Amino acid sequence: MQGKKRGLFLILKIMIVCYLIVFGISFMTSDTSAYLSSQSKVSGEITAGEWEVADESKLAFLDKGNQNLKACPANMKVTLKNIGKGPMLQTSTYEIYYVVNGNPKKHGTKVRLNQGEGTVKILEKGETVTLSYQTDKPGRYIFKVYQSGVHDEKTAVWSKEIKVNCKKETEKTKEDAKEKAEDDQAEKSEKPKQTDDQKDEKNDGKKIDETKTNTDANEEKEKTEDSQTSTSPKEQTNESADQSNVEEKPVENKPAETTTEEKPDAASKMVQKKVKTIQNKEGADNEKAEDNEVGK
Repeated sequence: MQGKKRGLFLILKIMIVCYLIVFGISFMTSDTSAYLSSQSKVSGEITAGEWEVADESKLAFLDKGNQNLKACPANMKVTLKNIGKGPMLQTSTYEIYYVVNGNPKKHGTKVRLNQGEGTVKILEKGETVTLSYQTDKPGRYIFKVYQSGVHDEKTAVWSKEIKVNCKKETEKTKEDAKEKAEDDQAEKSEKPKQTDDQKDEKNDGKKIDETKTNTDANEEKEKTEDSQTSTSPKEQTNESADQSNVEEKPVENKPAETTTEEKPDAASKMVQKKVKTIQNKEGADNEKAEDNEVGK
């Protein structure tokens, strides 16, 4: 066994020596050649990918409850707000759907809008905008708004339903006539109360004026009688000699003095009574007014 290993080892040595001799001879006998190398510099910038800013806006309608418009042309209005965490990065669009009867969201047809309509401006965080549309067709309407820069049905929002009911002119005139009649009746029911009070005030005023005029007349009579009685006895004798009816005049003057003295007392009593009655009436009217106000 050892002899075999030695033989193999010698054979390997001989093969290695032969390979080295062949390699050395080929290297010494081969031609030499020179190689030229050139380098060029290229200037430029390589930019890495930029991350897009996420649009954190979110549009939503603020209107609560369905609207019911009863006049044509009807001016529909809805309020839209950006309730998201950031501003809108792009504008958005809105659409309007219409149906005569039924659910406009499911069975409505898209309304053809005019130029300049159908777009929502860029809204900042918390900003609101009013979308409006005018129509003269009765039916049911609804607004549909897409989110900022996205035309996706899943993220679109719908407004509350808007019902338009155009009444005829005859119905309007009838309603207006009814309202006017009710107002006239209410005014008429209030007027008698006022007229009664005014009449009482006028009658009281007339009574006071009459008493004043009576007292003034009585005072004037007293003055005239006093002036007549103040004349001297000489003048009276002279007048009796010249006139034939002198004897009758003093007879007529004496009872006049007694009547004039009695009339002022009676007139003053009447005035006092009337004033008291007027005051009592005014107090009663005031108490009634206060009772009515408390009852209301």
